Amino acid sequence: MSSLDYSADAENVLNFFYRCDVVLYVEGDDDIPFWKVVFDELSDVSVEVLPMYGAPEVDRKINEILEADLKVLAARDSDFIRASGQNIQDPRILYTHGYSIENCLYNVESVAEISFVWCRAVRATQADCERWFEDVFRAVEQLVLYDCANHIYQRGVAVVPDNCTRFMVSEKSPDFDLQKLQAHLAKVGKLFSAEELAEAAKRIAESNVSTRNLIRGHFLESLVQKYVSKNTGASNAKKSVSFDALYASAVGCLKNSIRRRPESAFYQQAVNEAIGALADA
Repeated sequence: MSSLDYSADAENVLNFFYRCDVVLYVEGDDDIPFWKVVFDELSDVSVEVLPMYGAPEVDRKINEILEADLKVLAARDSDFIRASGQNIQDPRILYTHGYSIENCLYNVESVAEISFVWCRAVRATQADCERWFEDVFRAVEQLVLYDCANHIYQRGVAVVPDNCTRFMVSEKSPDFDLQKLQAHLAKVGKLFSAEELAEAAKRIAESNVSTRNLIRGHFLESLVQKYVSKNTGASNAKKSVSFDALYASAVGCLKNSIRRRPESAFYQQAVNEAIGALADA
């Protein structure tokens, strides 16, 4: 039994132990600051965020919440769960708007701000970031479609790696080598029929989540890390930004801008309904 396994009675009073209003289980350590910001900025309740260390573990906790009718919450990355219509319809179970937390953390505004903080002397403008993001989204749109189809039809193929380096012009470049990318797409595309791809595209469209928000989180983060590091290199050839520093900067940006984010209404509704469900329990 892990330290986060409690009886149903203990779970239902866990908020008193932590001296908070709400207990929220998440996948891992990186999810803690993200969901803490979401609840702190979009609600008046105090929240204790507890990591389960893996999607299978948080899924197990979700089953416990549903089966024992627990007065706690759980949040997980959507992956392709929402896009494929497999999400659980219970307000105590929260999902990210896009594929993962990274899809909310890294957008034009945050990447422009992070670039400015780390580059100082040479600022990447918001227009520069917009152009780069558009190039990225255009390049990976088909990749995301194949990745979604892979999830729906359970082909078990590594469509999108955690790191983008294999598809880039060079190890440190933030720009795609389109020949490398097209070769990968041609290989993976053979695994799906036209009907399967059409169904995957239909489900994405019906989910109201754009393909740009369905890029795998670590893949997107690796792209952003290369882009920001390239900008820092413009002022200091030896300077690059670590993933930890990138993440910390992005969380700070989220705290200051979450109410202005396009997905703000999605998270606001999820938080309101989750809190309401606990109050009614």
